[in-house]
Amino acid sequence: MSSAGFNQWTVSGNLGADAVVKTVTLKDGREAKVAEATIYVRKSRNREESFTVSLSIWEKSAAWRVLPYLKKGSLIICTGAVEPNPFISSNGNEEAEELVAVAV
Repeated sequence: MSSAGFNQWTVSGNLGADAVVKTVTLKDGREAKVAEATIYVRKSRNREESFTVSLSIWEKSAAWRVLPYLKKGSLIICTGAVEPNPFISSNGNEEAEELVAVAV
């Protein structure tokens, strides 16, 4: 958990696929729509090193308005909060981190 305003990150990359819209049930029982997408980011100095960022775009956010334009291969710039999520890699069962950005 972080303080508001301190957890801002800007990243640019290409979308791996069109954004997928899902309906989720919130803790209070209401339903909301969220779009999920993945950005592939290549480092400028060493193009062989790259990483992915998973995006969650919530229905009433400013980013929701551009959702029809988020198509596979599009170069986008995303600003949002980052939440690192640990996961187990497929090679060697080593723990690694996945970056999840919530677009604002």
